[in-house]
Amino acid sequence: MIIDDNLTSQKILINQAQSWGMFTCAVDSGEKALEWLKRGITFDVAILDMNLPDMNGLELVREIRKQPNCTRLPLIMLSAITETEKTFQSSEEEFVAVLCKPVQRSQLYNVLMEIFSEIPRAPIRVTQSQSVQCSEKSLMGQTHPLKILVAEDVVVNQQVIHLLLEKLGYCADIVSDGQEVLEALKNFAYDVVLMDIRMPEMDGLTATDHICQNYAPDKRPRIIAMTAESMEGDRERFIAGGMDDYICKPVRIKELQEALSRCQPRSESLAIEPKMFNQLRNIAGKRTNEITKGYLQDTALRIETMNKAIEKRDTEQLYQAAHALRSSSGNLGATNLYYLCKEMETIAREGSLEEASERILGITIEYDRVYYALKKELMREPIPEPIPETMVKFGGIS
Repeated sequence: MIIDDNLTSQKILINQAQSWGMFTCAVDSGEKALEWLKRGITFDVAILDMNLPDMNGLELVREIRKQPNCTRLPLIMLSAITETEKTFQSSEEEFVAVLCKPVQRSQLYNVLMEIFSEIPRAPIRVTQSQSVQCSEKSLMGQTHPLKILVAEDVVVNQQVIHLLLEKLGYCADIVSDGQEVLEALKNFAYDVVLMDIRMPEMDGLTATDHICQNYAPDKRPRIIAMTAESMEGDRERFIAGGMDDYICKPVRIKELQEALSRCQPRSESLAIEPKMFNQLRNIAGKRTNEITKGYLQDTALRIETMNKAIEKRDTEQLYQAAHALRSSSGNLGATNLYYLCKEMETIAREGSLEEASERILGITIEYDRVYYALKKELMREPIPEPIPETMVKFGGIS
């Protein structure tokens, strides 16, 4: 969970967390954060700003700790560089870290790594001068951003590749075999996979074959083979097996840099499909804003209804709310939200309420993206044409 009322800061944190394969829920006040926690929704970590509009960070921490499921929730506090050490001394034991804004990507990554690797640690305060040291390594990760997955079964090799990527300004996810690669790709859209050839359970070539069979060329990541057995004809064999590039082990930073420079980041899926929304704009004219605002209000209510249905274990109500939101989202071009709701319909029909509890967070996060995308669209001047009455109500797509 990210708790920050500064939308720019919030967006940066969301993008960083999602680039590491994390699911995020962002709110802009302490009260909204507590509402989520009081519903019994659990999070793995909370990042909160010291200066919130309704309460300061220390007050929020005390309220969070009162929640029965949050007594051990890891908390990361964001503070201004002007905040003194005394500000946090009385409550320092409540945080795993205090990071100074603007938060450096590498500093946040290191803190999260220590949290999820369960390494015992004392609370730390990261100062601005400490952050600057990390940014002096390489700008490649900023100028040529990539979401990277490393598939390597030897722990020492994992650590070496992680350090090399860090020097280039990248943070990567690491798995140990080909089967784990396939599972990771189901949950996150990586730009590139650094694929070891020889791995247990499923080797690199077998995993690559699965990827090529199940993903269209423009939907799959670029695959870079890694092998310690550099023999004549290897490159051709790996390319024929569906891989895109090849580097030898031990991996050298120059060769890694060159291979990554040949990779292109995959374009982010849009919250709103411009073509579909423009069709609505052309038909609705001046009433586009009215319809859009109505959709946003209705969507918030539908998501609330789904949450309550899950709590009451009412699969029929869950299905009806998901179906209604799917239809209206399709009309406005919120394609990702449309398909998430379609999945929720299936889950409701199957009665899989545990899975529904997980999926509702994804719907909420996607709604945040749709909300800001539509707010941006509302700033544009609509075409002044009347809308036929038949287009006023939602739910036309079933």
